[in-house]
Amino acid sequence: MQNIVSRIKRDVVNEFVRKTQLEFASQISIHLDNKIYLKREDLTPVHSFKLRGAYHKIR
Repeated sequence: MQNIVSRIKRDVVNEFVRKTQLEFASQISIHLDNKIYLKREDLTPVHSFKLRGAYHKIR
């Protein structure tokens, strides 16, 4: 897991895309008996994760 976090932090797209928060999803966590967090890409100016994908496609 730490390797994945390190790769995300080094990603060049972070220079262009606003950082978004992780939000604890309490109801889903209770239902699945696990800690579930949601990445709030809907808080970016374009309200979508597609900006990251588009950047990687043209890079």
